[in-house]
Amino acid sequence: NTFTTQKDPYPTFYAQENKAEGILIELDPETVLDWLEQNEVITSGDRPDSDKARMWLMNAVLEPGRYESLADHDHQTHLRQNNGQAISRHVYSLLNSYAHTFVNTIGVLAGLQRESLVERVMPHTLSFLVYKRPDTDQAFGTILSLFEERFDEVEDHFHEQATCPLDRVCYADENGACEHCLYLPAISTENTNHNLSRATIFGGPFDSGKLRGNDTEIDGFIQV
Repeated sequence: NTFTTQKDPYPTFYAQENKAEGILIELDPETVLDWLEQNEVITSGDRPDSDKARMWLMNAVLEPGRYESLADHDHQTHLRQNNGQAISRHVYSLLNSYAHTFVNTIGVLAGLQRESLVERVMPHTLSFLVYKRPDTDQAFGTILSLFEERFDEVEDHFHEQATCPLDRVCYADENGACEHCLYLPAISTENTNHNLSRATIFGGPFDSGKLRGNDTEIDGFIQV
């Protein structure tokens, strides 16, 4: 909330500072555009020049509300090529799925409960933050040392999440995200387990597949 007074017309913001530890991940805009084009979400003619890629994505990607899905089931705009809804659906789902995957990885390898970790998805900067809630404990260094000293383990566990114990049901009924793979407790999530799919990272069935042709599976971001 903002506050103003008669003496000071400029708004004042009150906030509480908390110390927390986390990891910030940012995706390369050119690679994101490669991924969108490879999955036929955009065409080469609609793609911006390299020096305008970041600003183009910043304007194109919508940020959903906490309980909002970017899948437009009424008008199917998220399935139309070169459509802002389709771009937003794919990019936000990619970032959100990445964040959930990192929460799972950090929780397992650092010995932290998933409820103690929080995601913050920032689609306009193609980034996400996973941090430890400051009200859980005051021990710092567990996340930092994990990425500095045990990165091979982080990478291995990350790739292990390409599969789900409930595959094929997870892909057939849940679009590649369920309580056995990507779902997190509501206290940890930015978008309450909407706009998620392992397919955005690793490849597989997502929505109706690529937006042109008969391919029912998309290419994962790590395959670009």
